[in-house]
Amino acid sequence: MANPFSPTTTGGAAGEFIYSDLTDKQLSQTRAIALSRAAKYEAEDQQRVDNYVVALRALDQNALTKLQTINGKKQQIVTIIDNVYTNRGANLLDSDPGSIGDTTGTKVVYVAGLSTFTYDCVGDDPPICQVGVRGEIFPDILTAWNYPNVENLNVSSDFYRQGETYVNITGANLGIGITAYEYGDAAGSTGFIGLVTTANSSLGYYYFFPNLSSVNAGAATSITNIVTEIETLRTEVDSFLSDIETGTNNLRMLKSNAKIDLWFEKKGQQSSVLPSYQDGLETIEDPTNSNIIQNYNS
Repeated sequence: MANPFSPTTTGGAAGEFIYSDLTDKQLSQTRAIALSRAAKYEAEDQQRVDNYVVALRALDQNALTKLQTINGKKQQIVTIIDNVYTNRGANLLDSDPGSIGDTTGTKVVYVAGLSTFTYDCVGDDPPICQVGVRGEIFPDILTAWNYPNVENLNVSSDFYRQGETYVNITGANLGIGITAYEYGDAAGSTGFIGLVTTANSSLGYYYFFPNLSSVNAGAATSITNIVTEIETLRTEVDSFLSDIETGTNNLRMLKSNAKIDLWFEKKGQQSSVLPSYQDGLETIEDPTNSNIIQNYNS
Protein backbone atom coordinates (compact mmCIF):
# COMPACT_ATOMS: atom_id res chain seq x y z
CA MET A 1 0.00 0.00 0.00
CA ALA A 2 1.02 3.63 -0.32
CA ASN A 3 2.73 5.41 2.54
CA PRO A 4 -0.17 6.46 4.82
CA PHE A 5 1.73 9.33 6.40
CA SER A 6 2.36 12.95 5.51
CA PRO A 7 4.93 15.22 7.20
CA THR A 8 2.31 17.71 8.44
CA THR A 9 2.84 16.67 12.08
CA THR A 10 5.85 15.47 14.02
CA GLY A 11 4.17 12.07 14.24
CA GLY A 12 3.42 12.07 10.54
CA ALA A 13 7.03 12.95 9.68
CA ALA A 14 8.28 10.13 11.90
CA GLY A 15 5.76 7.70 10.44
CA GLU A 16 6.67 8.64 6.87
CA PHE A 17 10.36 8.03 7.58
CA ILE A 18 9.76 4.71 9.35
CA TYR A 19 7.44 3.46 6.58
CA SER A 20 9.98 4.27 3.86
CA ASP A 21 12.85 2.82 5.89
CA LEU A 22 11.00 -0.45 6.61
CA THR A 23 9.99 -0.78 2.97
CA ASP A 24 13.60 -0.37 1.81
CA LYS A 25 14.98 -2.77 4.42
CA GLN A 26 12.38 -5.42 3.66
CA LEU A 27 13.22 -5.23 -0.03
CA SER A 28 16.96 -5.51 0.68
CA GLN A 29 16.40 -8.42 3.04
CA THR A 30 14.25 -10.26 0.53
CA ARG A 31 16.90 -9.84 -2.17
CA ALA A 32 19.69 -10.97 0.17
CA ILE A 33 17.80 -14.08 1.23
CA ALA A 34 16.99 -14.87 -2.36
CA LEU A 35 20.65 -14.68 -3.30
CA SER A 36 21.68 -16.80 -0.34
CA ARG A 37 19.01 -19.42 -0.94
CA ALA A 38 20.07 -19.48 -4.56
CA ALA A 39 23.13 -21.23 -3.09
CA LYS A 40 25.62 -18.48 -3.85
CA TYR A 41 27.17 -18.43 -0.39
CA GLU A 42 25.92 -21.63 1.14
CA ALA A 43 27.24 -23.76 -1.72
CA GLU A 44 30.69 -22.20 -1.39
CA ASP A 45 30.73 -22.79 2.37
CA GLN A 46 29.46 -26.35 1.97
CA GLN A 47 32.06 -27.18 -0.69
CA ARG A 48 34.82 -25.84 1.55
CA VAL A 49 33.61 -27.95 4.50
CA ASP A 50 33.16 -31.08 2.39
CA ASN A 51 36.71 -30.96 1.08
CA TYR A 52 38.22 -30.37 4.51
CA VAL A 53 36.21 -33.31 5.88
CA VAL A 54 37.42 -35.63 3.11
CA ALA A 55 41.04 -34.78 3.92
CA LEU A 56 40.47 -35.18 7.66
CA ARG A 57 38.73 -38.52 7.22
CA ALA A 58 41.85 -39.86 5.57
CA LEU A 59 44.06 -38.43 8.32
CA ASP A 60 41.82 -39.66 11.14
CA GLN A 61 41.69 -43.13 9.66
CA ASN A 62 45.47 -43.22 9.77
CA ALA A 63 45.42 -42.28 13.47
CA LEU A 64 42.76 -44.90 14.22
CA THR A 65 44.87 -47.54 12.49
CA LYS A 66 47.71 -46.73 14.90
CA LEU A 67 45.27 -46.96 17.80
CA GLN A 68 44.19 -50.39 16.59
CA THR A 69 47.84 -51.42 16.78
CA ILE A 70 48.12 -49.96 20.30
CA ASN A 71 45.01 -51.77 21.46
CA GLY A 72 46.18 -55.01 19.90
CA LYS A 73 49.33 -54.70 22.00
CA LYS A 74 47.22 -53.97 25.07
CA GLN A 75 45.31 -57.19 24.41
CA GLN A 76 48.64 -59.04 24.25
CA ILE A 77 49.45 -57.69 27.71
CA VAL A 78 46.07 -58.85 29.03
CA THR A 79 46.76 -62.35 27.73
CA ILE A 80 50.27 -62.43 29.21
CA ILE A 81 49.32 -61.13 32.67
CA ASP A 82 46.23 -63.34 32.83
CA ASN A 83 48.43 -66.35 32.18
CA VAL A 84 50.84 -65.21 34.91
CA TYR A 85 47.96 -64.81 37.36
CA THR A 86 46.52 -68.22 36.49
CA ASN A 87 49.90 -69.88 37.00
CA ARG A 88 51.22 -67.72 39.87
CA GLY A 89 51.75 -70.63 42.25
CA ALA A 90 52.37 -69.36 45.78
CA ASN A 91 53.23 -65.82 44.67
CA LEU A 92 51.06 -63.08 46.18
CA LEU A 93 49.76 -59.96 44.52
CA ASP A 94 50.07 -56.39 45.76
CA SER A 95 47.34 -55.76 48.32
CA ASP A 96 47.28 -51.95 48.49
CA PRO A 97 46.23 -49.88 45.42
CA GLY A 98 48.16 -46.95 46.85
CA SER A 99 51.53 -48.71 46.89
CA ILE A 100 51.67 -50.99 43.88
CA GLY A 101 55.15 -52.04 42.84
CA ASP A 102 54.58 -52.66 39.12
CA THR A 103 54.81 -49.18 37.58
CA THR A 104 54.97 -50.57 34.04
CA GLY A 105 51.41 -51.83 34.39
CA THR A 106 50.14 -48.38 35.34
CA LYS A 107 50.95 -47.15 31.84
CA VAL A 108 48.20 -49.27 30.31
CA VAL A 109 45.71 -49.51 33.18
CA TYR A 110 42.97 -47.07 34.13
CA VAL A 111 44.62 -46.31 37.48
CA ALA A 112 41.65 -44.52 39.03
CA GLY A 113 39.85 -47.84 38.71
CA LEU A 114 42.36 -49.93 40.64
CA SER A 115 40.57 -52.14 43.11
CA THR A 116 41.23 -54.96 45.52
CA PHE A 117 39.72 -58.39 45.14
CA THR A 118 39.99 -61.67 46.97
CA TYR A 119 41.55 -64.89 45.72
CA ASP A 120 42.84 -68.23 46.99
CA CYS A 121 40.07 -68.44 49.56
CA VAL A 122 40.06 -71.39 51.98
CA GLY A 123 37.42 -72.45 54.44
CA ASP A 124 33.87 -71.18 54.53
CA ASP A 125 33.01 -70.01 58.05
CA PRO A 126 34.12 -67.40 57.19
CA PRO A 127 36.52 -68.07 54.29
CA ILE A 128 40.09 -66.81 54.63
CA CYS A 129 41.24 -65.11 51.43
CA GLN A 130 44.24 -63.36 50.00
CA VAL A 131 43.72 -59.76 48.87
CA GLY A 132 45.11 -58.56 45.56
CA VAL A 133 45.09 -55.45 43.38
CA ARG A 134 43.98 -55.41 39.77
CA GLY A 135 42.89 -52.79 37.28
CA GLU A 136 40.97 -52.84 34.02
CA ILE A 137 42.66 -52.17 30.72
CA PHE A 138 40.53 -50.11 28.34
CA PRO A 139 41.36 -49.39 24.69
CA ASP A 140 43.12 -46.14 23.83
CA ILE A 141 40.73 -43.79 22.04
CA LEU A 142 40.79 -40.81 19.71
CA THR A 143 38.67 -37.93 20.98
CA ALA A 144 37.56 -34.58 19.59
CA TRP A 145 36.32 -31.39 21.18
CA ASN A 146 33.30 -30.34 19.14
CA TYR A 147 30.22 -28.13 18.87
CA PRO A 148 27.28 -30.50 18.25
CA ASN A 149 25.13 -27.73 16.76
CA VAL A 150 27.82 -26.99 14.20
CA GLU A 151 28.49 -30.65 13.36
CA ASN A 152 24.76 -31.31 12.88
CA LEU A 153 24.08 -27.87 11.36
CA ASN A 154 21.36 -27.44 13.96
CA VAL A 155 20.34 -23.83 13.38
CA SER A 156 17.28 -24.08 15.62
CA SER A 157 19.58 -23.51 18.60
CA ASP A 158 20.26 -19.96 19.75
CA PHE A 159 24.04 -20.38 19.90
CA TYR A 160 26.38 -22.54 17.82
CA ARG A 161 28.57 -23.43 20.83
CA GLN A 162 25.70 -24.66 22.98
CA GLY A 163 26.39 -28.19 24.25
CA GLU A 164 30.10 -28.21 23.36
CA THR A 165 31.72 -31.44 24.54
CA TYR A 166 34.20 -34.24 23.85
CA VAL A 167 33.24 -37.12 21.60
CA ASN A 168 34.89 -40.42 20.71
CA ILE A 169 36.09 -40.53 17.10
CA THR A 170 35.21 -43.70 15.23
CA GLY A 171 34.92 -44.78 11.63
CA ALA A 172 31.43 -43.27 11.62
CA ASN A 173 32.39 -39.68 12.50
CA LEU A 174 35.85 -39.16 11.06
CA GLY A 175 36.81 -35.50 10.77
CA ILE A 176 34.52 -34.34 13.57
CA GLY A 177 35.38 -31.53 15.95
CA ILE A 178 37.72 -28.63 16.45
CA THR A 179 40.72 -30.43 17.92
CA ALA A 180 41.53 -34.12 18.38
CA TYR A 181 43.47 -35.95 21.07
CA GLU A 182 44.69 -39.46 21.84
CA TYR A 183 43.94 -40.86 25.29
CA GLY A 184 44.84 -44.10 26.91
CA ASP A 185 47.15 -43.04 28.42
CA ALA A 186 50.89 -43.04 29.07
CA ALA A 187 50.48 -41.43 32.51
CA GLY A 188 48.09 -44.15 33.63
CA SER A 189 45.18 -41.81 34.29
CA THR A 190 43.08 -39.45 32.22
CA GLY A 191 40.90 -36.41 32.45
CA PHE A 192 38.53 -38.14 30.05
CA ILE A 193 37.69 -41.10 32.24
CA GLY A 194 34.06 -41.13 31.14
CA LEU A 195 35.01 -41.49 27.47
CA VAL A 196 37.84 -43.95 28.03
CA THR A 197 35.71 -46.30 30.11
CA THR A 198 32.50 -46.07 28.08
CA ALA A 199 33.73 -45.77 24.49
CA ASN A 200 34.67 -49.45 24.37
CA SER A 201 34.45 -52.53 26.56
CA SER A 202 37.29 -53.42 28.90
CA LEU A 203 39.98 -55.61 27.36
CA GLY A 204 40.48 -57.41 30.67
CA TYR A 205 42.40 -57.09 33.93
CA TYR A 206 46.00 -56.38 34.79
CA TYR A 207 47.12 -58.10 38.00
CA PHE A 208 49.74 -56.28 40.07
CA PHE A 209 52.56 -58.23 41.69
CA PRO A 210 55.14 -56.61 44.03
CA ASN A 211 57.85 -57.82 41.65
CA LEU A 212 56.61 -59.33 38.41
CA SER A 213 60.14 -60.29 37.34
CA SER A 214 60.48 -62.61 40.33
CA VAL A 215 57.20 -64.29 39.42
CA ASN A 216 57.77 -64.60 35.68
CA ALA A 217 60.86 -62.89 34.25
CA GLY A 218 59.89 -63.63 30.65
CA ALA A 219 56.43 -62.12 31.09
CA ALA A 220 57.87 -59.06 32.81
CA THR A 221 60.30 -58.47 29.95
CA SER A 222 57.60 -59.00 27.31
CA ILE A 223 55.21 -56.57 29.00
CA THR A 224 57.94 -53.94 29.41
CA ASN A 225 58.84 -54.22 25.72
CA ILE A 226 55.20 -54.02 24.62
CA VAL A 227 54.55 -50.98 26.83
CA THR A 228 57.58 -49.26 25.28
CA GLU A 229 56.14 -49.95 21.83
CA ILE A 230 52.75 -48.58 22.94
CA GLU A 231 54.25 -45.38 24.29
CA THR A 232 56.20 -44.88 21.06
CA LEU A 233 53.00 -45.23 19.05
CA ARG A 234 51.18 -42.85 21.39
CA THR A 235 53.89 -40.26 20.86
CA GLU A 236 53.57 -40.69 17.09
CA VAL A 237 49.80 -40.22 17.21
CA ASP A 238 50.09 -37.20 19.50
CA SER A 239 52.59 -35.56 17.13
CA PHE A 240 50.43 -36.49 14.14
CA LEU A 241 47.53 -34.63 15.74
CA SER A 242 49.15 -31.77 17.62
CA ASP A 243 52.52 -30.86 16.10
CA ILE A 244 52.58 -27.06 15.85
CA GLU A 245 53.66 -27.00 12.20
CA THR A 246 52.34 -30.25 10.69
CA GLY A 247 49.70 -31.53 13.12
CA THR A 248 46.37 -32.49 11.58
CA ASN A 249 44.59 -30.32 14.16
CA ASN A 250 45.72 -27.36 12.04
CA LEU A 251 43.39 -28.56 9.28
CA ARG A 252 40.72 -29.59 11.79
CA MET A 253 40.52 -26.03 13.12
CA LEU A 254 40.18 -24.62 9.60
CA LYS A 255 37.46 -27.16 8.87
CA SER A 256 35.64 -26.19 12.03
CA ASN A 257 35.83 -22.48 11.18
CA ALA A 258 34.46 -23.21 7.70
CA LYS A 259 31.59 -25.19 9.20
CA ILE A 260 30.83 -22.40 11.67
CA ASP A 261 30.60 -20.04 8.67
CA LEU A 262 28.17 -22.50 7.06
CA TRP A 263 26.15 -22.66 10.28
CA PHE A 264 25.83 -18.88 10.37
CA GLU A 265 24.89 -18.83 6.68
CA LYS A 266 22.06 -21.26 7.35
CA LYS A 267 21.12 -19.49 10.56
CA GLY A 268 20.86 -16.21 8.68
CA GLN A 269 18.30 -17.69 6.32
CA GLN A 270 15.88 -18.32 9.15
CA SER A 271 13.17 -15.67 9.00
CA SER A 272 12.61 -16.13 12.72
CA VAL A 273 16.05 -14.77 13.52
CA LEU A 274 15.98 -11.89 11.03
CA PRO A 275 14.47 -8.47 11.80
CA SER A 276 10.77 -8.73 10.91
CA TYR A 277 10.37 -5.68 8.69
CA GLN A 278 7.09 -7.07 7.36
CA ASP A 279 5.61 -7.20 10.86
CA GLY A 280 6.76 -3.63 11.38
CA LEU A 281 5.07 -2.52 8.16
CA GLU A 282 1.81 -4.25 9.06
CA THR A 283 1.87 -2.58 12.47
CA ILE A 284 2.45 0.88 11.11
CA GLU A 285 -0.09 0.39 8.25
CA ASP A 286 -2.85 -0.51 10.67
CA PRO A 287 -5.38 2.37 10.39
CA THR A 288 -5.72 2.80 14.13
CA ASN A 289 -1.97 2.89 14.68
CA SER A 290 -1.23 5.11 11.67
CA ASN A 291 -3.93 7.61 12.71
CA ILE A 292 -2.57 7.85 16.23
CA ILE A 293 0.96 8.46 14.90
CA GLN A 294 -0.20 10.89 12.18
CA ASN A 295 -2.21 13.00 14.63
CA TYR A 296 0.60 13.19 17.19
CA ASN A 297 2.20 16.64 17.26
CA SER A 298 4.67 17.81 19.84
